[in-house]
Amino acid sequence: MKNIKDDKLRRFVSAVFSKAGSTTHEADMIARRLVDSNLMGHDSHGVVRVTSYIGWLKEGKIKTNQHVKTLAESDAFAILDGQGGYGQVLGGEAMAIGIAKAKKTGVALVALRHAHHLGRAERFFVEFDRIGRAHLEDLIERIDVLMPQIGRHLDRLDARMR
Repeated sequence: MKNIKDDKLRRFVSAVFSKAGSTTHEADMIARRLVDSNLMGHDSHGVVRVTSYIGWLKEGKIKTNQHVKTLAESDAFAILDGQGGYGQVLGGEAMAIGIAKAKKTGVALVALRHAHHLGRAERFFVEFDRIGRAHLEDLIERIDVLMPQIGRHLDRLDARMR
């Protein structure tokens, strides 16, 4: 097995998405999140996804360079449409909106539709945990899949909620 430095792999993956039509920002963000998934040991959500993403792009199932469009919102919630773009990017945009709302009101509910594969779900817990807020998505259906990855974050969240 050949080892590849993460920065070299990020540049390669970014170049693939740039060549496929993504802006530099979008290509870099997808590359960073895919490579980071590999580095976290979540290979199923890492660079192995490149061929799927490019295949979906060629089939017209994903659109490049899309951003969230706000359909409805208040101080504490937002309903967003990803317009068929890469979930790796749109999930980050939705997260930023949720964080801003949570900082303002203490709570936030953000729904994102028409976004493709968001990637490694744990990163959302990590991001919200970093600012001291709890974030729980559709855990009821996915609890058995997510628990090994998020267990260490939920322990900290649970301690804060007591």
